[in-house]
Amino acid sequence: MKKHILSLAAALLAIALSFVGCFVPGDEESPGIALYPTTMSLTVGGTAVLTATVVPPNATNQELTWTVSPPAGVVLLVGGGAIRTVTGLAAGNATVTVKTQDGTKAATCAVTVTGGQGGVSVAVSPKTATLAPGGAQAFTATVTGSANTAVAWIASGGAITQGGAYTAPAAEGTYTVRATSQADATKSDTATVTVTTGGPGSGWAAVSAGEDHSLALKTDGSLWAWGEGINGQLGLGYGSGSSKPYRVGWDSWKAVSAGGDNTFAIKADGGLWAWGYNYYGQLGLGDKSERNVPTRVGAANDWKIVSAGSYHTLAIKADGSLWAWGRNSDGELGLGDDNDRNVPTRVGTDSNWAAVSAGLSYSWSHTLALKTDGSLWAWGDNSCGQLGLGTSDYDDHPTPTRVGADNNWKAVSAGGARSLAIKADGSLWAWGRNDGGSLGLGDANSNRNTPTRVGSDSNWAAVSAGGSDSLAVKNDGSLWAWGGNYYGELGLGDTTNNRDVPTRVGADSNWAAVSVVGWHTLAIKTDGSLWAWGRNGDGQLGIGTRDDDPHPTPTCVP
Repeated sequence: MKKHILSLAAALLAIALSFVGCFVPGDEESPGIALYPTTMSLTVGGTAVLTATVVPPNATNQELTWTVSPPAGVVLLVGGGAIRTVTGLAAGNATVTVKTQDGTKAATCAVTVTGGQGGVSVAVSPKTATLAPGGAQAFTATVTGSANTAVAWIASGGAITQGGAYTAPAAEGTYTVRATSQADATKSDTATVTVTTGGPGSGWAAVSAGEDHSLALKTDGSLWAWGEGINGQLGLGYGSGSSKPYRVGWDSWKAVSAGGDNTFAIKADGGLWAWGYNYYGQLGLGDKSERNVPTRVGAANDWKIVSAGSYHTLAIKADGSLWAWGRNSDGELGLGDDNDRNVPTRVGTDSNWAAVSAGLSYSWSHTLALKTDGSLWAWGDNSCGQLGLGTSDYDDHPTPTRVGADNNWKAVSAGGARSLAIKADGSLWAWGRNDGGSLGLGDANSNRNTPTRVGSDSNWAAVSAGGSDSLAVKNDGSLWAWGGNYYGELGLGDTTNNRDVPTRVGADSNWAAVSVVGWHTLAIKTDGSLWAWGRNGDGQLGIGTRDDDPHPTPTCVP
């Protein structure tokens, strides 16, 4: 009987234990895991916290492994241990899974991310580009709908960096450039590139040579820069140079002037913009800090003409008023004193100024300007007679002074301590310093302190005075050069001989414009092609190379 009673007691104890779930030592299971919350809704860029809890809390195996599906694009996990911060990257759904180290227990959280218009979108700019073989173009990609704005670039021909810098292939044809979102690989945008030998080598409308950099405008209003960029004078957003033309932003421009190490340009709406070196306040921005992107000068929208010198700047508004700023050690601003200015300051009260040229010289700064009545005016340094006033002196001339009594001047160019001008009858005149025969008067020694006629021709159309070199275009489209020729900047095929009289550059008769400063020259033909020659140590010729070898013949800029 006793044996039956003990058996019954054991059975009843087993049944009781099965109901109460009593924990029996030595009977542990692998730990369980809980994840809070189990669902989550985020907007793009939003964040929330996930917390994992291992049960029982005294389990010995509590190392956790976190994963996300899909593995990239929708959410980002950051953190350690049992806590993770979740960030929504792009619209979509994802599952976050946490597992114990042995993989036997797991918990999940379903994440929904909303935001953007239809999720991630990519927009490439510009949408089209026309380039010569080997030409360059900077592309940008804008990503919306995701906190992850990175893209991957590919090109069907040529080469493109992951920063969007594209180089065209050697073969002509039509190619595509594609940017794909790294947040959502199904979202991308493309641009079309046409490569042709007529590429940006055509369509050029205006050009301006700086000391070691170059700027040019195309007929579509786009602005391009190349050469030295250490002071930000290219306006590309960084302080390095380029040996190929790169587009400056995407706005429409109507005028440009490259100075010593700075640049000015006027937009189609009449706003004036500046960038580059600014030690003397020559950018007109109220301070002396350099800029590496175009920065607006004041709020006026009525600027018409701008001329950048080495350290000073002059500009004319639509109402005919004249304004000056920058260095003024020689009175080159025309404001009656020798005090620098870092904002545009009006020169006198006259409202009939028609043209102005700020001399590109680091030592002998002067300024020339024309009024609407055809009169010629000069001020600043006169140590070499470059003001044309009949004297050569080391006194400052800080106010505009009339040069002679003639009223038939139509164009003027201030160079390195010398001046060139054309009259309405097409005659060419020169005065000032005559190193290397830069006045074109048949000698290389004697300066002139009054305007002196260059030859007897009466068909000069445009002229540009450089440091010691001069270039001019005649009405028949022929191009002529004289003066210093150290790097072949005259374009005459050699570097050994200066010229003291105008000498024809080649036999072409389709030259339309020319600009020379320092030791390099830029010119445009009537077909819109751009040509360069002279020094190229900083890539200022725009032909894709940098070297200090002379380039004494005109080379087409691709």
